[in-house]
Amino acid sequence: MVQKRGQGQRYPPGFTKNQILLKLCEKDGTSTSEIFDFLRDEYNIREQKNIRIHLERLEKQKLIKKESAGSGHLDYWSVVSDIKTLKEFVERLKSDHDLLHAVMRSWYYLGMISLMCDHFQSVLKDAGLPEMNGTEIKFLELNLKCSESCLSFVLNKTSSECKKSFRDMVDEFERAKKECRHLVGKIDHNKVAKTFSSPGGSQINKKMLKNKILMCADGFLLDFAIGVPSLIEFINRLSAGDRCNYAFWLNPNDEDWLRERIIEPRISILENFFTTQISVPI
Repeated sequence: MVQKRGQGQRYPPGFTKNQILLKLCEKDGTSTSEIFDFLRDEYNIREQKNIRIHLERLEKQKLIKKESAGSGHLDYWSVVSDIKTLKEFVERLKSDHDLLHAVMRSWYYLGMISLMCDHFQSVLKDAGLPEMNGTEIKFLELNLKCSESCLSFVLNKTSSECKKSFRDMVDEFERAKKECRHLVGKIDHNKVAKTFSSPGGSQINKKMLKNKILMCADGFLLDFAIGVPSLIEFINRLSAGDRCNYAFWLNPNDEDWLRERIIEPRISILENFFTTQISVPI
């Protein structure tokens, strides 16, 4: 945090402009006199002529706009609310993480989150990728509120880059799924069926069981939080006839959940695309 300067001391280059921008992020419309008072009280910056020059330059750069009711009335200033301006704004502040995080908690930034989601939705559409559903939009909104890397991703990622990243992820999933099919094929399904059959009850249908194991294995692959090591452990324990902690995966009552989670891999892969690409908390 920058300390208030003493007499004869100077702030770093760009400091006054950045503080003006941060002040304007607090609400929609801040009077010139409020800006004067803020800079004087918080940082002992009293040169009103220089402050006006900073305001005019920021306006010329199209980062802020002025609303004036004419001679004799107060001028009001606000940050321009569009993606291009936000991108330039973030680029300007990226070297000062404390200031950028303060902006990300501001009225202006929180009001821009919906616009950023719409922007990224159009990026996905231009890339020929599936559009975000309601859950994915909420996921993106949450990360935009707390993740500097998510903000940078959404503002700077191009359609072609998104398309390549998504395609690479789908290819990796398909490769892992093929290997998974090979591993599942080595399971002794007679032993597994016997393990999961109820004592004294009817035997589990082996074909149905094998299909469920394949669906569960796909679930492990799609869920990066579980991952391939757990998938291998899952298959090895099933091969050994061990019920372990995986019995719930093969519960017939979970059929609807499995179908929703696994049979529609597009949603799961897109979730992982967001998770690996933009969900990096600050």
